[in-house]
Amino acid sequence: MYEKLSRHNTVFDVHQINRERDGFEKSNEAFLDLARKAMVTDVFLTSVNGVSETGVMVNVDGTGNRVAGSLFGHKKVYFVLGVNKIMPTLEEAIYRARNVAAPKNVLRHGYKCGCSLQGGDRCYDCGAPDRICNVLAIYYKKMRNIEMEVILINEDLGY
Repeated sequence: MYEKLSRHNTVFDVHQINRERDGFEKSNEAFLDLARKAMVTDVFLTSVNGVSETGVMVNVDGTGNRVAGSLFGHKKVYFVLGVNKIMPTLEEAIYRARNVAAPKNVLRHGYKCGCSLQGGDRCYDCGAPDRICNVLAIYYKKMRNIEMEVILINEDLGY
């Protein structure tokens, strides 16, 4: 999506940063710079880690940039998600966010924290600096004064 959108738009995507290539200090500085730039755009594109069949969405976040960006400041927020994130209940959507999505993302990024050190099978509620589940956001309804749209794709997408 980054390649297509960036052809005719300015796109700030923290996933374009390579921690192994650039080293931790340089990549962390680049991450913070891009995350701040993304906070003042007109359009914010993101996803969620889980959603209940009643439409309540759930996100976990380590730095807060993704959750913050989805809550305030943009004219339009798009949530793009696959059907694999739909769970029967809110409790199961929260469980999925913490015990499926977070450990898989930790392993994907190579972070060192409880779930990665224990094999990535679930959240261990650790206190590691690399922990990515520092906040849990529950979206019961859309925010006031922001146009929000959920795009549900009939495929398994992301974690």
